[in-house]
Amino acid sequence: MSEENKDQLLKDIHTEIVHFFLNNPFEKTRNEFWEWMTAYIYFRGEIIGGKEAGESLFFYEQLIDMIDCLEGYLDKIKALEEMAKLTI
Repeated sequence: MSEENKDQLLKDIHTEIVHFFLNNPFEKTRNEFWEWMTAYIYFRGEIIGGKEAGESLFFYEQLIDMIDCLEGYLDKIKALEEMAKLTI
């Protein structure tokens, strides 16, 4: 596979992952997103011979944990807003 084809394939995969993630509710797709990212990182490592796969997986694991945390904060904010509406 030529370098140009490898680059295009990686771009296509990345675009699909981002499209999938941005167009689906996170709570329903967390596991699928993790599977996509794991496959992408390992595939990318196979293509470019990268040893950064472990670091990349750790980064995405931390990112998903952060998103989970932010989602929890948003749920709390929404609950507080609902309570405020009820008391007015």
